[in-house]
Amino acid sequence: MTARVTDHRGAGGAVAPVLPFVARRRADLAVVTERRRAIRLRVGLGVLGGVFVALFLVAGAATCIVGQQRQLDSINRRIAAEQDQSQTLGAQLAELQSPVRVTRDAASILGMIPAPTPVYLEPRADDDARAAEEPPAPTAAVR
Repeated sequence: MTARVTDHRGAGGAVAPVLPFVARRRADLAVVTERRRAIRLRVGLGVLGGVFVALFLVAGAATCIVGQQRQLDSINRRIAAEQDQSQTLGAQLAELQSPVRVTRDAASILGMIPAPTPVYLEPRADDDARAAEEPPAPTAAVR
């Protein structure tokens, strides 16, 4: 098999041989040096490490949030229990302070009896003036 060289005019009129088994050098390809490859590797590892650290921080923050939420839930449960107890004690207090119970306990426990007719006090017109007076000085008792 023989290779044939044909005359092709490229850009600018230069003659370039066309051989099917010979690769032509293209302007957009460049040889990467070992130093550039090492720099890219370091940058890639740095970015990967940064992403790892960021994800680790996000996981740590989520853990803290879950712990705080658990504590808030516990406090909310205690508040609800204390509110229930407060309502129960309020109902007991209202029952103990009811006039029916007070009169019943006064009669049964203390032996008190209700007054036959209530006595109402009526203020007089000169009560305010007499309230401002000073009482007389006490006299010394002789023994």
